[in-house]
Amino acid sequence: MLLTEITKLQAKLKKKNYVPQKTNDFYSNLAKLDPNKGWYDQRNDPNSPHDYLGGGAYADAHASKEEPGTAIKTVRPQRNLNQDSYYVYLKMLASHPEDYNNRYFPKVYDINVFTTKKGHITYKVDMERLQPFDDLLEKEATAIGNHIFENFEQLNQSSYRNYPKATLISCIGTALGGSNRQYNNIDVIIKDEEFAEAARMLTGLINRIKGVSMDTNGRSKRHLSLDIHTGNVMVRRGPFMPQLVLTDPVS
Repeated sequence: MLLTEITKLQAKLKKKNYVPQKTNDFYSNLAKLDPNKGWYDQRNDPNSPHDYLGGGAYADAHASKEEPGTAIKTVRPQRNLNQDSYYVYLKMLASHPEDYNNRYFPKVYDINVFTTKKGHITYKVDMERLQPFDDLLEKEATAIGNHIFENFEQLNQSSYRNYPKATLISCIGTALGGSNRQYNNIDVIIKDEEFAEAARMLTGLINRIKGVSMDTNGRSKRHLSLDIHTGNVMVRRGPFMPQLVLTDPVS
């Protein structure tokens, strides 16, 4: 086979790299609508340009069929965004990407704030599409736990259920929580340097948010704390071991 034919064959077989894009242009008429009602009502419509990913009392998530790697989240109308911990967290990540360049943080592409017809405030977030923590297999949770923690097997055996996913999420919360890092009276020992860095970054991020919300007496207007559970941690899948992502770790 000639070299030129091999080159053409390689080009034909090469997978196209998918690059997530902002969805602003796709929703150019969004400002004319109530975005929650407009998107939510279309979630089961087979002709909708969105794939409904899920939702709850706080927000809904969709994926554009033109950009399936980007999750589009719309939040129920708020009265004060400064009291919305999720918004403040994501805005900080989006505004300072160079400061929070860590795989344990979500990739936030864009945030847009809108006013509904009733005068309330809502926002749309374009971010990477992730998978639920609950979709992890137990053996995957064990592999992740062994990657992050020096003594995960010991920690897991100390759990009365011997349930790796439950042990993992508990150890994540414990490790991020402060100096007394113990689970079932056993020290939680971090060995993944990037996770240790994420823990330091998260502490700094919380302090940074408090620092920009000071009153005239120098006291923080916001009370922020860590909030780690299976609904606030998601999974980034790829060709190797699944990567945990702290999607909403503060409240």
